[in-house]
Amino acid sequence: MTQRQIAKELGISVATVSMALNNSPRVKEETRKRIKQLAIKSNYRINETARSLSCGKTRTIGILFPKFQNSFYAHLADEIHDQLIKRDYMGIFLSVSDERNINKCIDMLIQRKVDGIIAKHLKYPFLARLTQESIPTVFYSVTDAGVDSVIVDSGSGICNVLKHLLELGHRKIGFVGRNNEFEERYTAYRHVMAANCLEIKDEWIANGYANHKQGYAGMLQILAGEDLPSAVVCHSDLAALGAMCAAFEKGLKVPDEIAITGFDNIVASRYAAIPLTTLDVNIEKVSESLLEILFYRLSGKQHNQALHTIITPELVARKSTIPN
Repeated sequence: MTQRQIAKELGISVATVSMALNNSPRVKEETRKRIKQLAIKSNYRINETARSLSCGKTRTIGILFPKFQNSFYAHLADEIHDQLIKRDYMGIFLSVSDERNINKCIDMLIQRKVDGIIAKHLKYPFLARLTQESIPTVFYSVTDAGVDSVIVDSGSGICNVLKHLLELGHRKIGFVGRNNEFEERYTAYRHVMAANCLEIKDEWIANGYANHKQGYAGMLQILAGEDLPSAVVCHSDLAALGAMCAAFEKGLKVPDEIAITGFDNIVASRYAAIPLTTLDVNIEKVSESLLEILFYRLSGKQHNQALHTIITPELVARKSTIPN
Protein backbone atom coordinates (compact mmCIF):
# COMPACT_ATOMS: atom_id res chain seq x y z
CA MET A 1 0.00 0.00 0.00
CA THR A 2 1.25 3.49 -0.90
CA GLN A 3 0.81 6.79 0.92
CA ARG A 4 -1.75 7.78 -1.71
CA GLN A 5 -3.76 4.60 -1.04
CA ILE A 6 -3.62 5.17 2.74
CA ALA A 7 -4.84 8.74 2.21
CA LYS A 8 -7.71 7.60 -0.01
CA GLU A 9 -8.88 4.94 2.43
CA LEU A 10 -8.83 7.33 5.40
CA GLY A 11 -10.23 10.26 3.45
CA ILE A 12 -7.33 12.60 4.13
CA SER A 13 -4.60 14.27 2.09
CA VAL A 14 -1.38 12.59 0.98
CA ALA A 15 0.52 15.43 2.66
CA THR A 16 -1.08 14.60 6.02
CA VAL A 17 -0.12 10.94 5.63
CA SER A 18 3.46 11.89 4.79
CA MET A 19 3.76 14.24 7.77
CA ALA A 20 2.28 11.65 10.15
CA LEU A 21 4.67 8.93 9.01
CA ASN A 22 7.56 11.36 9.53
CA ASN A 23 6.29 12.20 13.05
CA SER A 24 5.50 15.82 12.25
CA PRO A 25 3.98 17.70 15.22
CA ARG A 26 1.62 19.40 12.74
CA VAL A 27 -0.58 16.27 12.65
CA LYS A 28 -3.08 15.65 15.46
CA GLU A 29 -2.26 12.66 17.64
CA GLU A 30 -5.55 10.90 16.87
CA THR A 31 -5.00 11.27 13.11
CA ARG A 32 -1.38 10.13 13.38
CA LYS A 33 -2.49 7.04 15.30
CA ARG A 34 -5.08 6.10 12.64
CA ILE A 35 -2.52 6.53 9.85
CA LYS A 36 0.16 4.47 11.58
CA GLN A 37 -2.26 1.69 12.47
CA LEU A 38 -3.30 1.34 8.83
CA ALA A 39 0.34 1.57 7.69
CA ILE A 40 1.31 -1.29 10.03
CA LYS A 41 -1.74 -3.36 9.03
CA SER A 42 -0.91 -2.95 5.32
CA ASN A 43 2.84 -3.60 5.78
CA TYR A 44 3.67 -0.14 4.49
CA ARG A 45 7.38 0.61 4.19
CA ILE A 46 8.84 4.11 3.89
CA ASN A 47 10.72 4.69 0.64
CA GLU A 48 13.95 6.02 2.11
CA THR A 49 15.28 7.14 -1.28
CA ALA A 50 12.20 9.22 -1.94
CA ARG A 51 12.26 10.63 1.59
CA SER A 52 15.90 11.65 1.31
CA LEU A 53 15.19 13.40 -2.01
CA SER A 54 12.25 15.30 -0.57
CA CYS A 55 13.84 16.41 2.72
CA GLY A 56 17.51 16.57 1.73
CA LYS A 57 18.51 14.09 4.46
CA THR A 58 19.72 10.52 4.02
CA ARG A 59 19.44 9.55 7.71
CA THR A 60 22.90 8.00 7.46
CA ILE A 61 25.99 8.70 9.56
CA GLY A 62 29.54 7.88 8.47
CA ILE A 63 31.91 6.39 11.04
CA LEU A 64 35.67 6.41 10.43
CA PHE A 65 37.51 4.21 12.91
CA PRO A 66 40.78 2.24 12.97
CA LYS A 67 40.65 -1.46 12.11
CA PHE A 68 37.70 -3.13 13.79
CA GLN A 69 39.90 -6.07 14.80
CA ASN A 70 40.76 -3.77 17.71
CA SER A 71 38.09 -4.90 20.15
CA PHE A 72 37.78 -1.44 21.74
CA TYR A 73 36.68 0.13 18.46
CA ALA A 74 34.56 -2.89 17.58
CA HIS A 75 32.68 -2.46 20.86
CA LEU A 76 32.34 1.30 20.36
CA ALA A 77 31.07 0.72 16.82
CA ASP A 78 28.44 -1.70 18.19
CA GLU A 79 27.25 0.89 20.71
CA ILE A 80 27.02 3.60 18.04
CA HIS A 81 25.16 1.23 15.72
CA ASP A 82 22.59 0.35 18.39
CA GLN A 83 21.98 3.98 19.29
CA LEU A 84 21.66 5.02 15.64
CA ILE A 85 19.04 2.33 15.06
CA LYS A 86 17.03 3.69 18.00
CA ARG A 87 17.08 7.09 16.29
CA ASP A 88 16.00 5.55 12.96
CA TYR A 89 19.41 6.24 11.41
CA MET A 90 21.84 3.96 9.63
CA GLY A 91 25.61 3.90 10.07
CA ILE A 92 28.20 3.46 7.31
CA PHE A 93 31.24 2.04 9.09
CA LEU A 94 34.59 2.36 7.34
CA SER A 95 37.96 1.13 8.59
CA VAL A 96 40.74 3.70 8.31
CA SER A 97 43.75 1.40 8.33
CA ASP A 98 46.37 3.74 6.90
CA GLU A 99 46.81 7.12 5.24
CA ARG A 100 46.41 5.65 1.76
CA ASN A 101 42.71 4.91 2.24
CA ILE A 102 41.64 7.88 4.39
CA ASN A 103 40.87 10.19 1.47
CA LYS A 104 39.07 7.37 -0.31
CA CYS A 105 36.90 6.74 2.75
CA ILE A 106 36.10 10.45 3.11
CA ASP A 107 35.21 10.61 -0.60
CA MET A 108 32.84 7.65 -0.23
CA LEU A 109 30.98 9.29 2.66
CA ILE A 110 30.67 12.60 0.82
CA GLN A 111 29.42 10.85 -2.32
CA ARG A 112 26.77 9.04 -0.29
CA LYS A 113 25.67 12.37 1.19
CA VAL A 114 25.86 11.27 4.81
CA ASP A 115 24.20 13.68 7.23
CA GLY A 116 27.12 13.60 9.65
CA ILE A 117 30.44 11.92 10.46
CA ILE A 118 32.05 10.46 13.58
CA ALA A 119 35.80 10.00 13.27
CA LYS A 120 38.72 8.86 15.38
CA HIS A 121 41.75 11.12 15.66
CA LEU A 122 43.18 11.85 12.22
CA LYS A 123 46.40 13.56 11.22
CA TYR A 124 46.04 17.26 10.49
CA PRO A 125 45.59 17.24 6.66
CA PHE A 126 42.68 14.82 6.92
CA LEU A 127 41.24 16.47 10.03
CA ALA A 128 41.35 19.82 8.23
CA ARG A 129 39.62 18.37 5.18
CA LEU A 130 36.72 17.04 7.25
CA THR A 131 36.29 20.30 9.15
CA GLN A 132 36.24 22.23 5.86
CA GLU A 133 33.38 20.14 4.49
CA SER A 134 29.83 21.25 5.23
CA ILE A 135 29.11 17.91 6.93
CA PRO A 136 28.78 18.06 10.75
CA THR A 137 31.66 16.04 12.19
CA VAL A 138 32.45 14.94 15.73
CA PHE A 139 35.85 13.54 16.62
CA TYR A 140 36.80 10.98 19.23
CA SER A 141 40.05 11.62 21.11
CA VAL A 142 40.93 14.88 19.36
CA THR A 143 42.12 17.70 21.63
CA ASP A 144 42.04 20.43 18.96
CA ALA A 145 40.03 23.26 20.51
CA GLY A 146 38.47 24.15 17.16
CA VAL A 147 36.56 20.91 16.50
CA ASP A 148 33.66 19.14 18.20
CA SER A 149 35.01 16.20 20.16
CA VAL A 150 34.64 13.65 22.91
CA ILE A 151 37.88 13.24 24.84
CA VAL A 152 38.95 10.63 27.36
CA ASP A 153 41.09 12.21 30.06
CA SER A 154 43.90 9.71 29.67
CA GLY A 155 46.26 11.67 31.88
CA SER A 156 44.04 11.45 34.95
CA GLY A 157 43.51 7.76 34.24
CA ILE A 158 47.25 7.04 34.25
CA CYS A 159 47.61 9.09 37.43
CA ASN A 160 44.95 6.93 39.11
CA VAL A 161 46.49 3.63 38.06
CA LEU A 162 49.93 4.77 39.24
CA LYS A 163 48.43 5.88 42.56
CA HIS A 164 46.99 2.36 42.86
CA LEU A 165 50.42 0.80 42.21
CA LEU A 166 52.14 3.15 44.65
CA GLU A 167 49.63 2.26 47.36
CA LEU A 168 50.52 -1.40 46.77
CA GLY A 169 54.16 -0.57 47.44
CA HIS A 170 55.56 -0.46 43.91
CA ARG A 171 58.41 1.96 43.25
CA LYS A 172 60.07 0.47 40.16
CA ILE A 173 57.41 0.98 37.50
CA GLY A 174 57.84 0.56 33.75
CA PHE A 175 55.77 1.71 30.78
CA VAL A 176 54.76 0.03 27.51
CA GLY A 177 53.13 2.43 25.08
CA ARG A 178 53.75 5.44 22.89
CA ASN A 179 56.86 6.81 24.51
CA ASN A 180 57.04 10.33 23.13
CA GLU A 181 56.55 13.76 24.67
CA PHE A 182 53.28 14.37 22.79
CA GLU A 183 51.56 11.27 24.18
CA GLU A 184 49.36 12.14 27.15
CA ARG A 185 49.58 8.72 28.82
CA TYR A 186 53.37 8.70 28.66
CA THR A 187 53.77 12.27 29.91
CA ALA A 188 51.36 11.54 32.79
CA TYR A 189 53.48 8.49 33.70
CA ARG A 190 56.67 10.56 33.76
CA HIS A 191 54.98 13.36 35.72
CA VAL A 192 53.71 11.04 38.48
CA MET A 193 57.03 9.22 38.74
CA ALA A 194 58.91 12.52 39.01
CA ALA A 195 56.41 13.95 41.51
CA ASN A 196 57.08 10.95 43.76
CA CYS A 197 60.87 11.19 43.31
CA LEU A 198 60.95 7.78 41.62
CA GLU A 199 63.63 6.69 39.18
CA ILE A 200 62.71 6.18 35.52
CA LYS A 201 65.13 3.89 33.74
CA ASP A 202 65.25 3.82 29.94
CA GLU A 203 65.29 0.03 30.05
CA TRP A 204 61.88 0.08 31.78
CA ILE A 205 60.24 1.92 28.87
CA ALA A 206 59.28 0.27 25.58
CA ASN A 207 57.19 1.22 22.58
CA GLY A 208 54.08 -0.88 22.07
CA TYR A 209 50.53 0.36 22.32
CA ALA A 210 48.14 -0.81 19.58
CA ASN A 211 47.81 -4.59 19.88
CA HIS A 212 48.86 -7.83 21.55
CA LYS A 213 51.93 -8.20 19.34
CA GLN A 214 53.33 -4.78 20.20
CA GLY A 215 52.65 -5.23 23.91
CA TYR A 216 54.30 -8.65 23.82
CA ALA A 217 57.40 -7.29 22.06
CA GLY A 218 57.58 -4.28 24.38
CA MET A 219 57.48 -6.44 27.49
CA LEU A 220 60.13 -8.81 26.13
CA GLN A 221 62.35 -5.77 25.61
CA ILE A 222 61.89 -4.71 29.24
CA LEU A 223 62.40 -8.25 30.55
CA ALA A 224 65.70 -8.49 28.67
CA GLY A 225 67.20 -6.01 31.15
CA GLU A 226 69.01 -6.94 34.35
CA ASP A 227 67.13 -4.70 36.76
CA LEU A 228 63.45 -5.43 36.24
CA PRO A 229 60.54 -3.22 37.30
CA SER A 230 58.02 -4.66 39.76
CA ALA A 231 55.09 -3.28 37.75
CA VAL A 232 54.41 -2.20 34.17
CA VAL A 233 51.75 0.26 33.02
CA CYS A 234 50.51 -0.45 29.49
CA HIS A 235 48.93 1.95 27.00
CA SER A 236 45.97 -0.34 26.28
CA ASP A 237 44.37 -3.59 27.36
CA LEU A 238 45.50 -5.27 24.14
CA ALA A 239 49.11 -4.27 24.82
CA ALA A 240 48.76 -5.38 28.45
CA LEU A 241 47.44 -8.82 27.46
CA GLY A 242 50.40 -9.25 25.11
CA ALA A 243 52.74 -8.09 27.89
CA MET A 244 51.20 -10.62 30.27
CA CYS A 245 51.86 -13.40 27.77
CA ALA A 246 55.52 -12.36 27.58
CA ALA A 247 55.80 -12.37 31.37
CA PHE A 248 54.33 -15.89 31.52
CA GLU A 249 56.80 -17.11 28.88
CA LYS A 250 59.69 -15.77 30.97
CA GLY A 251 58.41 -17.67 33.99
CA LEU A 252 57.27 -14.63 35.96
CA LYS A 253 54.24 -14.77 38.22
CA VAL A 254 51.61 -12.04 37.79
CA PRO A 255 51.21 -10.08 40.03
CA ASP A 256 53.60 -11.57 42.62
CA GLU A 257 56.74 -10.92 40.56
CA ILE A 258 55.45 -8.32 38.15
CA ALA A 259 52.16 -6.42 38.17
CA ILE A 260 50.56 -5.32 34.87
CA THR A 261 47.88 -2.74 34.11
CA GLY A 262 45.92 -1.87 30.97
CA PHE A 263 43.60 0.83 29.68
CA ASP A 264 40.09 0.59 28.08
CA ASN A 265 38.42 -2.24 30.05
CA ILE A 266 37.64 -4.35 27.00
CA VAL A 267 35.68 -7.55 27.65
CA ALA A 268 38.79 -9.74 27.33
CA SER A 269 40.49 -7.91 30.22
CA ARG A 270 37.97 -9.34 32.66
CA TYR A 271 38.36 -12.92 31.42
CA ALA A 272 42.14 -13.07 30.97
CA ALA A 273 44.08 -15.89 32.66
CA ILE A 274 44.88 -13.29 35.32
CA PRO A 275 42.03 -10.72 35.22
CA LEU A 276 43.54 -7.39 34.21
CA THR A 277 43.58 -4.22 36.29
CA THR A 278 42.56 -1.50 33.87
CA LEU A 279 40.83 1.84 33.33
CA ASP A 280 37.21 1.86 32.22
CA VAL A 281 36.45 4.63 29.71
CA ASN A 282 32.71 3.84 29.71
CA ILE A 283 32.11 3.06 26.04
CA GLU A 284 28.36 3.60 26.38
CA LYS A 285 28.99 7.14 27.64
CA VAL A 286 31.49 7.77 24.83
CA SER A 287 28.93 6.65 22.24
CA GLU A 288 26.11 8.67 23.79
CA SER A 289 28.30 11.78 23.96
CA LEU A 290 29.45 11.50 20.34
CA LEU A 291 25.86 11.20 19.11
CA GLU A 292 24.54 13.87 21.45
CA ILE A 293 26.94 16.43 19.99
CA LEU A 294 26.38 15.25 16.41
CA PHE A 295 22.57 15.37 16.60
CA TYR A 296 22.74 18.76 18.27
CA ARG A 297 24.57 19.96 15.15
CA LEU A 298 22.11 18.17 12.88
CA SER A 299 19.20 19.91 14.63
CA GLY A 300 20.38 23.18 13.11
CA LYS A 301 20.80 24.96 16.42
CA GLN A 302 23.43 27.66 16.33
CA HIS A 303 26.48 27.29 18.54
CA ASN A 304 29.57 29.08 17.28
CA GLN A 305 32.03 27.48 19.67
CA ALA A 306 33.28 23.91 19.39
CA LEU A 307 31.55 21.44 21.70
CA HIS A 308 33.59 19.14 23.96
CA THR A 309 32.76 16.35 26.35
CA ILE A 310 35.51 15.05 28.63
CA ILE A 311 35.19 11.56 30.08
CA THR A 312 37.24 10.56 33.11
CA PRO A 313 38.18 6.86 33.14
CA GLU A 314 37.65 4.88 36.34
CA LEU A 315 40.07 2.40 37.87
CA VAL A 316 38.99 -1.24 37.80
CA ALA A 317 41.34 -3.15 40.12
CA ARG A 318 41.72 -6.87 39.42
CA LYS A 319 44.14 -9.70 40.12
CA SER A 320 46.92 -8.57 37.75
CA THR A 321 47.97 -6.08 40.44
CA ILE A 322 46.43 -7.39 43.64
CA PRO A 323 48.30 -10.34 45.21
CA ASN A 324 46.28 -13.21 46.65
